[in-house]
This record gives sequence, structure tokens and C-alpha cells, in this order.
Amino acid sequence: MSETLTVYIEDQILEELQSNEQSLFLAKMVDGKFTVVWQSFLPSGSEGAYGPINAFSIATATFGVYYTQQLPGGGLAPVVSGNPVDMSAGEVVTLDRAGEFGVPTGSGGVQGSLIINNKRANFPHACVNDSSGNTIFVAEEGMNKGETKMTPKEVYQVWFGQFQETGTMIYSSLGSVGNIDLTGGINGAITYTNEQAWQEGAPATLEADILA
Repeated sequence: MSETLTVYIEDQILEELQSNEQSLFLAKMVDGKFTVVWQSFLPSGSEGAYGPINAFSIATATFGVYYTQQLPGGGLAPVVSGNPVDMSAGEVVTLDRAGEFGVPTGSGGVQGSLIINNKRANFPHACVNDSSGNTIFVAEEGMNKGETKMTPKEVYQVWFGQFQETGTMIYSSLGSVGNIDLTGGINGAITYTNEQAWQEGAPATLEADILA
């Protein structure tokens, strides 16, 4: 599964951006910060050049879900009390009374969320790792029996600037930046207007054509 983030660029500013060799960049928020170029489109005349409508396809992230019976202190990582299980947003997994996870399934899931069906007593604390195995979330409160839903944040920034390789650090000064929130597994759209401003959604002219 994947989400789509569409960036629209109005005609007058599109020509100006391409003439000035400005690339279009996308960054994903990780650990509360936008630090690395994640995807990009190049200026006109290059393979993969951007145009008036540009769609970034964003694959559904995979997470490692586990639990701990004891919260860590002093910045230490939590003690793993159950074998982590890989889950994608939209899946459900059962934690049985013995403390073992079942096989995640999409049946009964909620788009964009991770759900643990907890059958274990003693209020285990849900924990989540990113795809690299780094802990990104530890629930302060233990889980009651029943369903616990966790919704990973999917927040992105887009901007124009001089070419940078994907994976490189972002310059501290970016100029005009657009923010898009895809949390919950939704698709999103944003427009860069001829007035050099970002606005949520498709261009007004496009929306008018659709309504006509």
C-alpha cells in the first residue's frame, strides 16, 4: 500500500523556477525534525523533471511493535518483554495472555494506524521501533485488555532550492516551505502559487474546472 502527495505548481511561477534551475524537494519528519532530503524532482530538461502536477508516491511504512513491563529511566531504551513483530499501518496484531504476538493481519484494521488486541494482564506498555530498529515510541500508560490504537505521524515538507542529493542534510535556511500532514493514511495535495506561496489543496483554477 502507498499514499500519494501531489504538488501542484501554477504556470507563471513554474517557468520562473525552472529557468532558475530550482529543484523540488520533499522531506519527512523523523523524531520531530526535518533533517534529510527524502525525495526530489529536478528542473526542466533533466530526467525526472517536475511539471505543473507532481505526485510523490509514499510507501506504507513498516514498524517493529513490542511491549515492555517496565518503563526505562534516564534515557535508557526499554527492556523488551516480547519478541518484536513487524507491522504496517492498517494492520492488527493480537498479544496473547502468555505475552506472545500473533501474525499481523489487515482484517479489522484502521487505515494509517497500528492496533494491538491485548489479552495480557499486568498492563504492558506498547513500544514501537522504526524500520531501522530505533525505538520511536514508548507508551507511558500500560495497555488495558482490548484494543490499543497507535497512529504514526506522517508529516512532510516541500520546498524549492538548488540541487541536493537524496539523503543529504538539509540546509538550515530553506526559504518558503510547505507543510503536509498525511497522518492516518490519507492522500494529500498542496499548491505553489504564482504569488510564491504554498496553499493546501489543488489550484483554485483546477478545482473550478472539476466543478464546471
